[in-house]
Amino acid sequence: MDKRKLSAGEFIEELKNISKRNSGDVKMDNIIIEEPLSLIGIGMQSLSFEDCEISQLSISSEIRKSISLNGIKGEYIKITNLGCNLISLNSCTLNSLDIKKNFNGKLNIGPSNEVKDILFENIIPSGGEIYSKNKVVFSDCKLKELLKINTRELTFSNNSNIIKLEPEKSINILKFLDSSCGHLQTSQQGNLTISGENVNLTTLEINYDIGELNFLNSSLQKIKLEGHQTSLNKISLSNCRGLESFTCDGYFVNEFYVDRIVNYSKFEITHSNISDSLTMTDCDLSDAVFNDLNLSSCTCKFNRSFLVGANFFNIQWNEKEMIGKENKKDLQELRERKEVFRQLKYAHSKQENALDASFFKVQELESYRKLLSIIRTRNIRVLGDRLILWTHKVLGGYGVNVWVPFFWLFSAHLLWFCLSEFSPSIMNSADDFSWTNTKLAIVSYFYFLNPVHPFFYQGERIMSGWDILMRLSSGYFIFYFLKASRKFH
Repeated sequence: MDKRKLSAGEFIEELKNISKRNSGDVKMDNIIIEEPLSLIGIGMQSLSFEDCEISQLSISSEIRKSISLNGIKGEYIKITNLGCNLISLNSCTLNSLDIKKNFNGKLNIGPSNEVKDILFENIIPSGGEIYSKNKVVFSDCKLKELLKINTRELTFSNNSNIIKLEPEKSINILKFLDSSCGHLQTSQQGNLTISGENVNLTTLEINYDIGELNFLNSSLQKIKLEGHQTSLNKISLSNCRGLESFTCDGYFVNEFYVDRIVNYSKFEITHSNISDSLTMTDCDLSDAVFNDLNLSSCTCKFNRSFLVGANFFNIQWNEKEMIGKENKKDLQELRERKEVFRQLKYAHSKQENALDASFFKVQELESYRKLLSIIRTRNIRVLGDRLILWTHKVLGGYGVNVWVPFFWLFSAHLLWFCLSEFSPSIMNSADDFSWTNTKLAIVSYFYFLNPVHPFFYQGERIMSGWDILMRLSSGYFIFYFLKASRKFH
């Protein structure tokens, strides 16, 4: 059937006549209107468009039952102040669709439509489905019943109140801006951003792979992330005031960032793998639980955070670069690193985890040594601490490495023994080599290796500086050797 081309005035006159004949039920089909069309203040029971081309359509009338738009092609449709029970779109091609004010009915915007952007403002839809190619925005709306929403970007803003939401997997970006949601269960595969000064999301459950998960300046109450080896590129929580519970279980995450999280009752990260970075800044992690985490390739940064009360169970730490490469000339950074290792040492000691506590003790001492090494001072105490820590590392392996003192024990003693006055009398001469002299030298070496050996040897009284040096050296390295060998006790 050929389409008729009408002006806006002719269309309105025809619409009024049809409304009178059919008791308010209006159906318009196969019409082309090239100029903007506004339907204002026209009372109808129902309004239906079939296969029409209308460049710009605005509807602000009292329509009691429904609006049905089928096969509409145009630039945009704006619908405001309706009291009908249903708005339905099928096979429509539009750049934008706006539905505003006083609509409490059902929305059916099916997958047959080609609608780029949809805006809902100040409405309370009672269920239905919404499909959009580009984005859907709810502004100052309340969702009483579950909506099926399929779009690339979904945004709730300006005090939107969502009772329950389960968006489709096609959503790449989901944003909450100054809005609240009672329950969100999402399976989208893109990015999830929740931000705004007054965001209130009571419960969040994510069960599928998404790109990034960001919580920014949100007053969230409960966040629950339960995955089964689910992959996330990034999880970010920043300045979420009043967070009562955060649980992340079974996720593979590249980056995990937490900023200014305080005053919560529960914070848990369990059965997860964080591959690149774990950053926690200005956080109070009292009673937080970190359980079964693989951080073997992860750089951890706990900047100005309280870790003493945290609980760590079955953690695979990155022993090479646990908190990243330090700036050896930055005093403040070295102080912060030392404090982080001190708190981790205390937390693991409190849990009777001697192995990890020993590791963090070594890191704390190493950070303190580097800190003292860049302080320019003539203070005797600082200089003394430098010397103690240097010898503690180089000669004693910080008391945890048995091979360092073992090596120095025999090497240093060999040097002192060869330089002492006992060596010539034992060896006689370099040319007089024999098995007897060799055995005599070995026996003498181990005799003087004993730091409490007698002061008489082969009938001669031993009183010399070399003997005192050998006693001190042997005792010093044997002490470190025994200390390292007892690190598991």
